[in-house]
Amino acid sequence: MCTIGYHKDLGLILKNRDKTSTITEEIIHNDRFIACRSSGADYCSWGMNAFGCAFVTAAINTPQWTQLVYDGNMSAADQVLSQETASLSNPVAVVSSLLPDVRQIDTWIEAVTSRPFLSLGYNLLFADRNRAVIVESFRNERHVREPEHRTAITNHFQYLNHGPKAPDDYLSSFRRYEYANKLISAASRESDIFQMLKPDEPQQRQMIWREGPFFTISSTVIDFLHGQVYYAGGIDESYGLFVLNKT
Repeated sequence: MCTIGYHKDLGLILKNRDKTSTITEEIIHNDRFIACRSSGADYCSWGMNAFGCAFVTAAINTPQWTQLVYDGNMSAADQVLSQETASLSNPVAVVSSLLPDVRQIDTWIEAVTSRPFLSLGYNLLFADRNRAVIVESFRNERHVREPEHRTAITNHFQYLNHGPKAPDDYLSSFRRYEYANKLISAASRESDIFQMLKPDEPQQRQMIWREGPFFTISSTVIDFLHGQVYYAGGIDESYGLFVLNKT
């Protein structure tokens, strides 16, 4: 459950990561890539490599599961999730495995659209020095499009018939979508992006930095043009800088 986005003019992609339980995140930082994963996970929630290719992701779940989480019925939510995801594979695991060697995002696009696997619901955002692409992925369906130069994406699809379709299905996703797109469209500096993702003003903060059943655990801004990642692990934590030597 996340908010992701792309700002072509600044050469940035971004992600606020939301979870339903407390986890520890690990930053992997070496000569080939910078990425983040939950401790012990076999995939990364975002990543950037030395060739200037980067990705961020946002999961798409059903309104039934989402409502159970909001109701605090985690046992029933776990059962529903298990039933809904049986036999489905995580496309982000495929993307993460290719991260060190991708030189153009076409490699990722082909990997998640041509391989015969049934996919969990995900919005996948890929970017390199030349272009960006959004892939909506669920089961055996994929929709590929190039985003607007300034765009934000949350936890619902625009094209595939899966997940929330209206605010009543998942109000937060549609509210964050409207908020983030309004602010990213007006952003002209990196500082505007930081303020959008981690606002100082309490009312704005409620629009994107989540509390309750779903809560925000981190915020990341990836500067794929300059090989830099800004990461903050909490609302009161300043963004730390990770720098990668680009090829």
